[in-house]
Amino acid sequence: MGGKVDTSVQDGRGPPCFKISSENYHPIGSLLPSPGCMNSFVQLYICDAENEVRNRLRVLRDGGPRNMMQHYQDSIAICRAIGPPDFFITFTCNPNWPKVSRKLLNLPDRRTKNRPDIVPRIFRMKLKQLMEHFKEKRFFGNVLADILVIEFQKRGLPHSHTTLTLSDQDKPITPKDIDELICAEIPNKDADPLAYATVVRYMIHGPSIESYWRIHEFELQKHSPAIERLQYHLPNQQFVVFCEEDHLYNIVNRERIHDTMLTKWFDANKKYMEARSLLYVEFPTAWVWKRATKDWVMRKHGKCIGRYFVPGETSDHEQNMNPPELLNSIKVSGIPHHCLELKKEAPVMLMRNLNQSLGLCFWNSTNCLKNG
Repeated sequence: MGGKVDTSVQDGRGPPCFKISSENYHPIGSLLPSPGCMNSFVQLYICDAENEVRNRLRVLRDGGPRNMMQHYQDSIAICRAIGPPDFFITFTCNPNWPKVSRKLLNLPDRRTKNRPDIVPRIFRMKLKQLMEHFKEKRFFGNVLADILVIEFQKRGLPHSHTTLTLSDQDKPITPKDIDELICAEIPNKDADPLAYATVVRYMIHGPSIESYWRIHEFELQKHSPAIERLQYHLPNQQFVVFCEEDHLYNIVNRERIHDTMLTKWFDANKKYMEARSLLYVEFPTAWVWKRATKDWVMRKHGKCIGRYFVPGETSDHEQNMNPPELLNSIKVSGIPHHCLELKKEAPVMLMRNLNQSLGLCFWNSTNCLKNG
């Protein structure tokens, strides 16, 4: 085989170009790599490397339905502990930002769609600055909680949705307070040409580039304060995490395998008087779970909210833990009992469709026909 390096088409980017003056061959060999060897030749197109399998599993874990449900439950726990949010803010990315344009000046091809690695980084930097403006500089006031989600429309530019929960003294109450903070219209071109030009140029855009956000492993969800997902289980039925190649004997005889959040919470209540005044779901507000030592220690700083971990699938044992008879017998202040006793002709407002043919529909008002 005869070949030489061709430097006539080089512009300083990419590997050297070779010109082949005869036919180029290479051995194919087996389609599967030998044990302990890296993929080579045609094996690169037939057999996935271990890192590719791990990357695929990571994407399924981070963006899958189970992961999204867990983040949703975290957000609901924040609302339960602190209250509903006061602001819903959307922050969009625009390829015409001056910082993006400056990065493209020294490149032969100045189109952002051919350099999708630049736009996500700059968007993430600006998003961090925006959140710092909200939380550290208190643009709207004292922020007690924030929840952030990154999305992509039509595999184009990234944008973020953020909710902010303010302290009571900073919450907008009257319509005048809200109008001073929110404007849902394009500014008048004649009255404020600068604001009009800014909105048209930086806040209105269509799909542009395919995002490299996941390649950079940037976060898709973020929230504050932190959430501690509390495990609950029957005796000897706790969650156990292990690798596929681990031997079963080593798994069941692992050190501290019986130590879980729940069992160590029981131990903390036996040892410490301070722990006995808190419910299990309240425990992370004053105690920190150390995963390395599998133990609870008293919290010195920071904020955390606890919530019960809801598994993806419910087993028969978990259903037996809270049978309908037990749930129906619970009477809690502020929550209606399972069986209500209403007087005859008492007005009832329906919150779901029971029988549309009889007029028993959502939000309709009816009267109680029977006693009990």
